[in-house]
Amino acid sequence: MNNRYDRQVRLFGAEGQARIRAAHVVLFGTGGNGSHVVQQLAYAGVRHWTLVEFDTADDTNLNRLVGAGPDDVGTAKIDIAKRMVLALHPDADMTLIRGGLGEPDQQDQIVEALSRATLAIGCFDLEVPRVEAVKLCSRAGVSYLDLATEIVPSDDGADPVYGGRTVFSHDGKGCLVCLGIIDPAELAREQMPAEQRAERDRLYGLNPDEVGDSGPSVVTINGVVASLACTEALMFLTELREPARQLTYLGQNSVVRKNLTVGPGDCLYCYQWRASRSERA
Repeated sequence: MNNRYDRQVRLFGAEGQARIRAAHVVLFGTGGNGSHVVQQLAYAGVRHWTLVEFDTADDTNLNRLVGAGPDDVGTAKIDIAKRMVLALHPDADMTLIRGGLGEPDQQDQIVEALSRATLAIGCFDLEVPRVEAVKLCSRAGVSYLDLATEIVPSDDGADPVYGGRTVFSHDGKGCLVCLGIIDPAELAREQMPAEQRAERDRLYGLNPDEVGDSGPSVVTINGVVASLACTEALMFLTELREPARQLTYLGQNSVVRKNLTVGPGDCLYCYQWRASRSERA
């Protein structure tokens, strides 16, 4: 008898564990946050994956990229994630999409993967792909879990601010867009041509090294937020309880807050979720 998941079954039940095994998870991003997600959900028993990632590991990733070591510099992050899953489940069903969300060459593959997904999870550094994920998942009627971490250092002697958040969008009652989580100024900046963006940053006195998709990152902060997200994912997959719509980790205060805010009801994406979910039912 295989007792591998005996102690999880004591919480989720045999039926809940079976739902985990049957689930198909589409994961956007296998970097600092996504590598935690791959590891934890694979340990929990997820065996059906579609991974979407364009980047390769470099030496600055080795402080936080779970599963990577010095020999992996130059290796595609998606291959490191695949290796972790196969080490736990040699028979895992894995589809690898090597590219970024929104790239035309990958769009058809992503849409197809979402059409058979149980859950999509986004681990992005930028706002543009977050909005694209909301658009695609709402059209497909697929539940979407987005997570992000942030560290804001202080140069005036004040304490730094650090932590992160998770947002679960699935019932048409609130998403990243209508809950005001997408930063419209940063979204507009990311959509500018490179020269225009550089000119804007110059006018605002911004250092190019301090804006964009890079910044401070610590493995434990990523791990806290990823663990919160994975727990909500398992609550959803096993139907043990309704997943929290929004959780915020305030690391500087050692606090996790639950936000009960509901969207305004007139959000286009939430309307699409309600309509597409009823079609899938």
